[in-house]
Amino acid sequence: MKAIIVTTHGALCKGLLETAEMMVGNLENTFSLSLDEEGITKFSESMDKLINDLKGVYNEILILCDLKGGTPYNQSIKHFFLNPDVVKVVAGVNLPMFVEVYLQLQSVSLEELLKLAIETGQQSISN
Repeated sequence: MKAIIVTTHGALCKGLLETAEMMVGNLENTFSLSLDEEGITKFSESMDKLINDLKGVYNEILILCDLKGGTPYNQSIKHFFLNPDVVKVVAGVNLPMFVEVYLQLQSVSLEELLKLAIETGQQSISN
């Protein structure tokens, strides 16, 4: 069973999930984690706890982050290096990426979800 974590600076991740829920209905196996005014140390502790809790239930976790190189990404990539068979990370989350990945969450492999996230995120940008 797979799970998605959306992690961002501020409340962006919560807004993204609320918006997606309007489109696809109740979201299952999906979690959000915000970097807020409590700071990096608290965020890191929260990320560690969330990942450890989820690993007891889910055997694969895809983390979607807002910005490569930012704290949510850096903390997420740490978990990828600690658990490369369980955790995958994509930076640059947007609504089309999240919705497409969510709709395919239990249908395809974690590697395929990773590729789908990147392709959908890129294809959703246009002029």
